[in-house]
Amino acid sequence: MSVVTTRKRAINVSSGRARFQEWNTDFPITDNSQTWETAGTQVTVSEGHPFPPSKGDLSDVGGDFFTQKQYIASSVKAKTITRKLSIFGDGKAPFRNVRYHGPYLAARPPGISGGVAWPPALSSTNGALDKIGATAVALVKPDNKVAQATTAFGEFYREGLPHLPGSQAWSKRTKLAQKAGSEYLNIHFGWLPLLNDIRQLSDAVVHADAVLAQYERDAGKVVRRSHYFPNTTQTSDVIVSVNAQPWAPTSGSTMAVQGARLMMHREVSQQRWFRGAFTYYLPSDYDSRSVVSRCALLAKLSGLDLNPDSLWNLAPWSWAVDWFSNAGDVLTNVQSFEIDGQVMRYGYVMESTTVTDTYTLEGGTYQQGGNPVSAAPLTLVTQTKVRRKANPYGFGATWEGLSAFQTSILAALGMSKSGR
Repeated sequence: MSVVTTRKRAINVSSGRARFQEWNTDFPITDNSQTWETAGTQVTVSEGHPFPPSKGDLSDVGGDFFTQKQYIASSVKAKTITRKLSIFGDGKAPFRNVRYHGPYLAARPPGISGGVAWPPALSSTNGALDKIGATAVALVKPDNKVAQATTAFGEFYREGLPHLPGSQAWSKRTKLAQKAGSEYLNIHFGWLPLLNDIRQLSDAVVHADAVLAQYERDAGKVVRRSHYFPNTTQTSDVIVSVNAQPWAPTSGSTMAVQGARLMMHREVSQQRWFRGAFTYYLPSDYDSRSVVSRCALLAKLSGLDLNPDSLWNLAPWSWAVDWFSNAGDVLTNVQSFEIDGQVMRYGYVMESTTVTDTYTLEGGTYQQGGNPVSAAPLTLVTQTKVRRKANPYGFGATWEGLSAFQTSILAALGMSKSGR
């Protein structure tokens, strides 16, 4: 039995050294440096299934899966900034000189006191994923051959019943045709209409038997299907602060000019897809149509180039009556598997959600030799990947909620709750 485990690891997304120097024309005032770093995280919740599975293995070796990663995506490069500041803050001498070399970002990174938050996950709930998976299954599942057989066989069974009373009179009409002269057959005994009636019914019986035979041959075969939903992207912009300043890990206030506007641009992108393998079940002792097959053989013979003598030799005429009498039981048996017969050997809906927040400063620049110096954008990412497992009878179904008939079908297919 698989055990769900949670694993967490730190991601050192940014680190380096920042140096700040301050001096006047005569002597140094300060000269210090500081190592800074901020760490992202990755959390994974999984049963630890083997990957990749064995080639050709149809057993369900997967399970629910969740992983989430948060990290800084922007390139944090050091900048060198120099300024001349008035010691008394009045713009007049005496002056002091400052130089900073290190990261210079639009916002304080998460993980640092007062830093901005990581982007939210915004991934779908299990209930929402079940609905998405159910939609995918409805779109891609193979045409249910159980339903196909039921429809084709049932339509003929119902439409063919009106012909049944006429078939009981075939014997008498054929015997009369034997005794008549050939030139009077069509006129007095309706030989051609009789022959046409027999051939039409015979062709339909043969076709219905072929539908059932194909249905039986395909039972247990596996059909793999996948579906990809359209990718989605949503964006929004928010004013975080109208009186912000850039962030530097040391002496940031000395380097800052108040009044900049901090903006956050959010982009949410999402991909969803489904993969599964479908099959349907038919009992190995399914032999209730043996009478139908025998009738179909007689029907084939009845569709040949016939004359009154050869048609008479195809007696007993009860084959048509036997076919319709037995076909009702066959139709009932097939219908019992129409809903529960088709299952998924495995089925998964997957979702990948990426939320990217990019912080930028507007209006806050610093002069260095007459040239403005802008703070670098801070880009944060939260990426969440989820895999949701389906029950053989669909998403949202539980093993505890299956009927005895459904569990018996799964047992016959060698499928269990553990997938092994």
